[in-house]
Amino acid sequence: MKEKNEVIKYYSTISRIYDRVRLGSTKGKIISSLQIDWFIKNLGNKNSIYLEIGCGTGRITRILVKRTNLLVATDASLEMIKINKSMMSNTKLKNRTEYVLSDASHLPFRDESFDNVIGARLFWHILDYVKTLGEAFRVLKIKKHLLFDFPCLWGPFSLYSKLRRIKHEVLTLFIDRKTIKQILKRADNLTIRSNTSLLLFFTPSKLLKSEKIRKLIYLFEQFDYAFLKDSFYSYYLIKVTK
Repeated sequence: MKEKNEVIKYYSTISRIYDRVRLGSTKGKIISSLQIDWFIKNLGNKNSIYLEIGCGTGRITRILVKRTNLLVATDASLEMIKINKSMMSNTKLKNRTEYVLSDASHLPFRDESFDNVIGARLFWHILDYVKTLGEAFRVLKIKKHLLFDFPCLWGPFSLYSKLRRIKHEVLTLFIDRKTIKQILKRADNLTIRSNTSLLLFFTPSKLLKSEKIRKLIYLFEQFDYAFLKDSFYSYYLIKVTK
């Protein structure tokens, strides 16, 4: 409970500067863009109902709402929801979005309510992430998809944090591929895509201002170099079918 409250308080506090802090740099924008591109590629039918857990200020919301009849966006931070809703109110798609203040571990929805469930940068801030993943799976329809991400246990982000003894502002968990497979072993289908290579992670933001370098980075990141193992990537992008 303590960790949960700290996460909610932290994100509520930085809600007004979140986009600038996390997406203000060229590198932050590239990492976000690569993640969003993968989510879009793996979403199902447009004529459906999506659930976004941990919607934040709307980084993913603004993309998802274009692809669905109805998007239900939830977050445990009221401040995040207020900003998200304010951003959406200026678009023609505002009537396709419903907001719910909700704890991700206790979703107030019936079983099998949604065609896709998306949780970006969410589960790694939850101590009992297995239970929360189970809750997301509960509200997902049969043969439909849950899409989320998780930092690699042996990747650049994790190892850099340990070597530099970086203390994250809030609870930040890391996981390995074996654990993911174990947790989701009952799923009908599981896809794990590596994301944010060591090359991108350590390239200085100043160099990424060059269009040529950005194009090379984007080209390189399109491939999942599995033979390089998980230590080469910072994040997993995960698609699981119920």
